[in-house]
Amino acid sequence: MSAPVTTTYALLNQEKKATILFLILFYVITWGYDFFDLYIDPLMKGNGAGWFIEGSLGIIPYLIHVGLLFVALYCFKKDKPHLIKYIYFIVYILVVLINDVMIYLSSNDINYNYQSGNIIEVLLVLFSPIFVNKTYFWIVSLGMVFKYTFIGSVTGKMEIVMTPILLVIIMAMVAYLLLTRVISYITAIKKAYEELQETERLATVGEMAAGITHEIRNPLTSIKGLLELKQMDEDPSDKYTPIILDEVNRIDTIVNDLMMLGKPKSHSFSRENVPHILEYVVSLLKPLAVKNNIKLKTKIAEDLQPIYCDEIQIKQVFINLVKNAIESMENGGEITIAANLSNDNVVIEVIDQGVGIPQEKIPKMGEPFYTTKETGTGLGLMVSIKIIEEHQGDVLIDSEVDRGTSVTVILPINGSYRKNGMVI
Repeated sequence: MSAPVTTTYALLNQEKKATILFLILFYVITWGYDFFDLYIDPLMKGNGAGWFIEGSLGIIPYLIHVGLLFVALYCFKKDKPHLIKYIYFIVYILVVLINDVMIYLSSNDINYNYQSGNIIEVLLVLFSPIFVNKTYFWIVSLGMVFKYTFIGSVTGKMEIVMTPILLVIIMAMVAYLLLTRVISYITAIKKAYEELQETERLATVGEMAAGITHEIRNPLTSIKGLLELKQMDEDPSDKYTPIILDEVNRIDTIVNDLMMLGKPKSHSFSRENVPHILEYVVSLLKPLAVKNNIKLKTKIAEDLQPIYCDEIQIKQVFINLVKNAIESMENGGEITIAANLSNDNVVIEVIDQGVGIPQEKIPKMGEPFYTTKETGTGLGLMVSIKIIEEHQGDVLIDSEVDRGTSVTVILPINGSYRKNGMVI
């Protein structure tokens, strides 16, 4: 099964990739430029190399750069990479302003620094479109103009900073054209994707129409017949009532599952603890398992990391899977729920000792109204698979007749689902 990329994960992944590229360019260009400007170039000119300009902050900016790396790692860990670009830009502007003012106060000559320019500003302005964020673009562009205007005001030499300001405006215009082009392209793709989703959803509803009619008509026919018998019975009793209630509950289950399939729902994604989710499912279904002479056994690894998911929906998935396992074990037995970490994915298995599924029927599992149970609808498994796919995961089914079934759910901790070490 393919794992479609959800909007939330896609944005988070792209922001991380853009931020990593930004950090690499920032450090390579910043430190590389300073190394050439302060060491290599003076040596080539025979002026003698010096790492720091007189009156400057010296090594302090480089120490700040190292400290910012730890801040960046913390933001990545908290899934907030979008903050990194703002933090780096604000700190860069403050450090450069302080450094330039100190050099000016020390030498009373700021001409050289601004005539030579700063390649980092080219990086910050021209590369702002990689974040596809207009707010960041305007902050960077206006921040650069403010920086030079402030320096010109402090030094009283506005004529020196007019050229850099003009260059920043030109670069900002180029960057803005790139940004608007990228945004329009993404908007078109998003619209096409939404239209495709709607088409697929309508197609699924169309395919299910015949099955819905059949599945709901059967219990309605039974209810109608039983009510007619009860009405005709001279000595009515409650012998028909339990059957009627069972059929009504069956209709209710079908309708609820159909609503989950047909009605798009907003997701509430957050970091959730897998053991807590599984413990909740086990505690909820333990009475049903005991009633059917079934023991629920858990094997949960201690090194499991939290996953980024909608807790309510993931709980629903495992409630469905464990209930299916219980219903497949008429003679009792043991159900094992195991959870392990593999290739940055959490792998959860629900293993039963039930009647099993014939190999030729496994590929059809998850199709609407296809089930191996006499009273099932097949919608529960279909809903579960849909939820896992929306979480960029996968569902694998392995079974053997009279030996049992193993359902494996693979959920990524971060980013895309990794299969055999490769990102899908």
